[in-house]
Amino acid sequence: MAQACLGAISGPDGATEEQLTILRAIACNFWGLDPADLTPESALTPQEAAAGIVDEQPRRRTREMMVMLELCRHPLELSHEQRVEEYCFALGGDGPGMALVRELVSNGAEAALGDYMRRFMENAADMMEPAMLEIAVAEEEEAARRLAEIDAAVHAAAPGTLGAEFVEFYERNGFTIDASSVHLLGHDMSHVIGGYDATPVGEICIGAMKLMITDSDIHWIELLGSLLIHEAGMLPEGYKTHQSALTDPANVREVIRALERGRETQKDFSNVDHLSMIDWPYADVQEAFGIPPL
Repeated sequence: MAQACLGAISGPDGATEEQLTILRAIACNFWGLDPADLTPESALTPQEAAAGIVDEQPRRRTREMMVMLELCRHPLELSHEQRVEEYCFALGGDGPGMALVRELVSNGAEAALGDYMRRFMENAADMMEPAMLEIAVAEEEEAARRLAEIDAAVHAAAPGTLGAEFVEFYERNGFTIDASSVHLLGHDMSHVIGGYDATPVGEICIGAMKLMITDSDIHWIELLGSLLIHEAGMLPEGYKTHQSALTDPANVREVIRALERGRETQKDFSNVDHLSMIDWPYADVQEAFGIPPL
């Protein structure tokens, strides 16, 4: 898998230092491979990759890694996208990641962001806090009343509880419980439970952690969204000036630790009824899901 990814990013003009740093960190620090296994001569062709990776699960993970590494190349050009596409098709698949990269290269960030948001909304119900499903279809006045009740409940939570940690997270980042919470509250609760702040690297970390807990399309789409925003620079309105998050090796190490924590976590905490747990001691919440320390 690592040697296939190396081939996909190598091309005539070679891989960038950022791409190599991320690939080596995953291959050597996360998978425990010998750095000698990632020499330029070890890079696989698409045909060699297809012959060596035969099961669908590792093929899927390899395709996802190739897209991740592709988004960490600046500037991203058509020749890079076509090379990764050749490897991904040799490994048997397309997918939302490849489609969004094609959109990004061909039509620009605005078109790609629109494409991503359509895909996100198709899966939005599976990413939402359970209580928000009813609020999402309620009349405006009723929805506002329900959101106000939730806001009052988390602010009433005792110190040291999940609710108190959630309030601190919102206050620290300048967030409020409002109409946007219908889609974002469950995601934000995952940040709190996983232990990652709403920083660019924190967004990538929580996405990487959740993908390692449960290898699903939903978690891949969430991680892809964080990479598109915080690495590739597809910035929705209201985001700050973009700086690629993974150009800093310290951030790469943090993401590798997030992958490790996801692999060690015992149960998925992202799509449960978080609001039913706001009075639980925060330590008990993390223990219930078997979450290792940062």
